[in-house]
Amino acid sequence: MEPPFGISSLVRNEYGSTRQSVEASPGQQAHGQSWNSFDGLGVQNTGGLTVGRDLIINADRQSNANTEAKQKRKNLEKKRQILLESLRFEQMDARRWSIRKAHTYTCAWFLETPEYVNWVQKNTAHNDHNFLWIKGKPGAGKSTLMKFLLEQLREQTEQSTSETFLLSFFFNARGNDLERSTAGLYRSLLVQLLEARNDMHHVLDNVQIGHLWTIGSLKCVFEKAVRELPNASFICLIDALDESEEGDVRDMISFLSDTSVTQNRFRICFASRHYPHITINTGLGIVLEAQMGHKQDIERYIDSRLVIQNQVLAGEIRQALQAKASGVFMWVVLVVSILNREHDAGNEHILHERIQQLPGDLEELFLDIQRAAITTQMRSGLSYAFYTIKRYILTSSKGLTELTKSETSAIQFIHESVRDFFLKEDGLIRIWPSLSGNVTGKIQDILKKCCLTYVTMEQVAHFQEDSIHLAHHVFPFLPYAHGHILHHAEQAQIYGVNQQDFLAVFPLHEWLRVNKFIKNLQAGCRYTPQASLLYILAGRNSSALIHAHPNRQSCFKIEREPYIVPILAAYATGSHEAMRTLLELEAYSLPESTFAHYYRLIPHFSRNTHARPNFGNFIFTEADDLLQQLIQYGTEKVSLLYLAMCPYDINAKDLRGRTLLCSAIERGFDVLARALLEEGAEISAPGNFGYTPLHTALVRSDTKLAQLLIEHGANISVANNLGYTPLQVSLFQRDLKMARILVKSGANISGTDAFGNTALHIAVHANDIELAELLISYGADVLAAANIGRTPLHIASLKGIALDPRRFAASPASADAYFARRG
Repeated sequence: MEPPFGISSLVRNEYGSTRQSVEASPGQQAHGQSWNSFDGLGVQNTGGLTVGRDLIINADRQSNANTEAKQKRKNLEKKRQILLESLRFEQMDARRWSIRKAHTYTCAWFLETPEYVNWVQKNTAHNDHNFLWIKGKPGAGKSTLMKFLLEQLREQTEQSTSETFLLSFFFNARGNDLERSTAGLYRSLLVQLLEARNDMHHVLDNVQIGHLWTIGSLKCVFEKAVRELPNASFICLIDALDESEEGDVRDMISFLSDTSVTQNRFRICFASRHYPHITINTGLGIVLEAQMGHKQDIERYIDSRLVIQNQVLAGEIRQALQAKASGVFMWVVLVVSILNREHDAGNEHILHERIQQLPGDLEELFLDIQRAAITTQMRSGLSYAFYTIKRYILTSSKGLTELTKSETSAIQFIHESVRDFFLKEDGLIRIWPSLSGNVTGKIQDILKKCCLTYVTMEQVAHFQEDSIHLAHHVFPFLPYAHGHILHHAEQAQIYGVNQQDFLAVFPLHEWLRVNKFIKNLQAGCRYTPQASLLYILAGRNSSALIHAHPNRQSCFKIEREPYIVPILAAYATGSHEAMRTLLELEAYSLPESTFAHYYRLIPHFSRNTHARPNFGNFIFTEADDLLQQLIQYGTEKVSLLYLAMCPYDINAKDLRGRTLLCSAIERGFDVLARALLEEGAEISAPGNFGYTPLHTALVRSDTKLAQLLIEHGANISVANNLGYTPLQVSLFQRDLKMARILVKSGANISGTDAFGNTALHIAVHANDIELAELLISYGADVLAAANIGRTPLHIASLKGIALDPRRFAASPASADAYFARRG
């Protein structure tokens, strides 16, 4: 442990002779300037300059203060950027980019509807019309309309003279967890707001690096940001509320309806299907398919996209399509595409019949399209061998899938209604009856087997490492197969397809060999050839597979892997579900003990108590102690479980001289510290630099832990290797509350460090008048001389501080009364 901040500037140049003389330069003397000398007794005007070490230290301190201030600002800005990046997530804007732009001349009618006009022109001084809720059938075109409104409002806000922030989020049930959750919404809104105003990054200052964002902490930061923009107004567009959990949506609407949060400065537009039904007192509503403008948009689309030469036939087809569409824009888009293909194939004479055959229900239309697609593939399946996998999927889906427009593109259904049809409405079972019973689980198991077959191909097994640069050409599917085999197995296990047999024969050696290829190709996860399957599953958050693993070892078994043990691999990679499962399995038959008792008191994963440590420089050697590493890099619960399971000398020291108690206090683990004290840990055992646990708690400004140690009898006057007592350390930390506790507990206020400085020297040197007054009130000597003869009164005189000990009564009771009056 390094000496606490502020110590180095105090002790610098305290050695050697007690005085130095510095002559004034000839130029200075020539101008007749008078100079002062400080002789330790007073200030005299002698016409020359004699500088003692006090003045040198003061100048040096100013230079150090400037350097420290610059470094502090730099570190703070770096921290803010790290936290801002932690708010971002993959595919954050994927849904918005994947929505097709509104067809020419469509959607403009919406800008003139009374509901929209009342909403967009609302008076922010009144709490009315804050919300506009657009509802419509699946596939009606709600998302397209929302994207159109976003573009229109962006133009208006850019031209506005007032400060208006335009924020948006498009829920996506086909995406990852954050794309379909309100946690993702709050993170996205915060990123947009903080990117628009770089000077607002300070709202992140109370958040620690490594903090795992929760809805609660996100709300707190968002509310703080809004409050610090008192003259701004906000427009927020939120699409597809029905694609998130209803409970979370209700909570989000309640939060955004709270005038103490939004201060009547928000206009919020929602879009969803006809559910969820949530009453908003200040909301306006509009049903999309019931609007004449929407019906005219469908008519315009048909006019522009239907390519039938015969005008009479084209007119009849348009009328038939409009009547059958029932306001569902997606139905029109799909059917127009089908009719155009029939026309191009020379089947113009059957178009009327084809329209009659096509179901009017959108889900039934999906089924009809897929049945036709299967027939086509059976006739010409081999032809797809010449397509890339992406083109193959897009083609074989017959327009029901699309490629997302984002940095890491993915193929997804064109609309949530397609996904609902296949998975919620048993569309896949109607196409493939053999899947009945557990569609999702069986499909995931099939995908797992496909990946397994590819990874274990004989050609892959014989591929030479010196030809690694050719791997992505020879085996284009290898990165996906390798990276997702365990993912699909995990999903299959979650959905009820047992994976124990698969795990028992999992080709770990072949998988690790392929991992070496992938690592070189695209920064894959790094494992040694000896990595255990449990270690790999832990780092991939495969909690279901960990449960099913038939031959798992202890999560504390040391391996020659980057994070030593599976439990740290889970924590380092943010695999919290895997971490929970590992702990539950490890503690299944935990014997009763003090550590077991405290282990059970701590929640499985407390997100807000302690910041996750930085694993960037994590290195473990055989000489290192595993438990010390678990305390330094793991969680409090992990450390308690290890102590409950494994015999350990709790007073042993690591290579840096730290006891377990010292290490626990360094991390702020108060429950672990209490358990160690109950088990007899040495409370004042010195560690690195002679720091006791109490010194360590005070360096961290951890009042709770410091008081715990004092209550258990910690030595409050013991000095470290530099002679600093706990009282002096609390003064370096500017901790008046803790200093008062120590003084009232009987700490020696006259003790000196290696340089003869008392606590009062330190307080006055730091310009901390309040602390100095506290010490004087308890009897500190203002004339106590340090090794170089300097007294607190000398320092005060040099700094222009007025210290009058006669202001205070001699008794501690009178001192307490004085501070009580000051509050």
